[in-house]
Amino acid sequence: RQRRDESRKVRALAAQALGRIGKVRALGPLNRALVGDVKGTGRDESERVRVHAAEALGEIGKNPQNHGKRPKVQQQSIDALIQALKGDRSSKVCQAARDALKKFGVDQAEDNTLGLDSLEGEEQTQDEVLDEQLSMTHNTGDLKEDRRLMEITAQKADARDVLRDNVKDVDELIKTLVGGSGAPRADLPEDRAGAARALGNISDLQALSALSRAIVGGVEEESVRRQAAQALRSIGNVPAHTAALRQILAGGKDGKGRAEDPDRRAGAAMALGSQKSDTVVDALVRAMVGPEDDRQRRDES
Repeated sequence: RQRRDESRKVRALAAQALGRIGKVRALGPLNRALVGDVKGTGRDESERVRVHAAEALGEIGKNPQNHGKRPKVQQQSIDALIQALKGDRSSKVCQAARDALKKFGVDQAEDNTLGLDSLEGEEQTQDEVLDEQLSMTHNTGDLKEDRRLMEITAQKADARDVLRDNVKDVDELIKTLVGGSGAPRADLPEDRAGAARALGNISDLQALSALSRAIVGGVEEESVRRQAAQALRSIGNVPAHTAALRQILAGGKDGKGRAEDPDRRAGAAMALGSQKSDTVVDALVRAMVGPEDDRQRRDES
């Protein structure tokens, strides 16, 4: 049986992408990642995944298009957030749950949480690194900013056409962004940001690993990470890439065929956050919590 992705980075990014997509269909799996199922199993041990699950629940809950849809599972999400608020040992998860509840219209502002930081040992330290790196990608979906960046992309159409005709340019751009084959990355952040932007213009799946490393590798300036995030959205916006991105992230129904490189899977998760289809949601759910069974689907309907 296929299991969830073993990389907490990939699971966190899958949760983040589900919040960005905003489908009510994702509420049940996000509930399980946050607090577990009715038997108490399935809660993600990673603080960062639970934080992003809570944030994603809030993003879905605040969407006016979702109001009135599947009220049972929406109430289950509210209950899960209250459970996390009152029982999670991480203050970051508690704060994310409190903020998400407000987006559902539930005021739990009083500080009645456990919020015992640092009880997750070494993992929390690693998650704090991810926290800073992923925080900017959570809200980089601003439509005005996206339009502005896409206008810049359109202005570079001639350069894009030239680059697409020469695959070697993709390799050189990747080396400029993150290094490779013994070559160091470019020294200047503006050069690395330019390489990320050009990779987005080309929208080649070969760039997934490099772009995700630029975002969550811990060594990049904000300008470079922002361009890399936009480049992944550009890749995700290519309809012809959808099936390949799903395969890279989660493989087939049995999990076979997914990418071995977790950075490549992470890039696919971020790219898929630009889409809205149910098949995309299914792939992200499988990466985050594993495949769902019929009972889980019935309980959440």
